[in-house]
Amino acid sequence: MALSKTLGRVVLLNIGKGRQIQHLKIGALFVAQGRPLVWRERRTKQETVLNGPFTLTRLDKKVPLNGRLAFYELTTADGTHEVALPKKDAPLVLIATGQDSLETPALG
Repeated sequence: MALSKTLGRVVLLNIGKGRQIQHLKIGALFVAQGRPLVWRERRTKQETVLNGPFTLTRLDKKVPLNGRLAFYELTTADGTHEVALPKKDAPLVLIATGQDSLETPALG
C-alpha cells in the first residue's frame, strides 16, 4: 500500500475560489530486487513503471491521520516523487532499490 500525489496520473482537487491542489491517490508500489518498481493506482488499476537508479529519502513530514505511514522522497531515472509508505515496508523498498540505508535529507 502506498499514497502519492505524483506517481501515475495527477489528479487535481478543487478547493474553492478557482484553486486546486494535487489529490493524494491510494495505490500499491510493487517491488522486486533487480526489477523496476511498479506503481498501480487502486481506483483505475493504471500501472506506471519506475526505472532506476533509485534513491529513497525519509522526509520530515507527517502523514495526516496515520501514524503507521511516513513520507519519503523517491528519486527515479524519470523524476522525483513524494510517496507515503508504511514505515515497516521501508526496509523492503530499500532492498529492492539496491540501497543499504535511507538517505538523510539535506538540511536547508
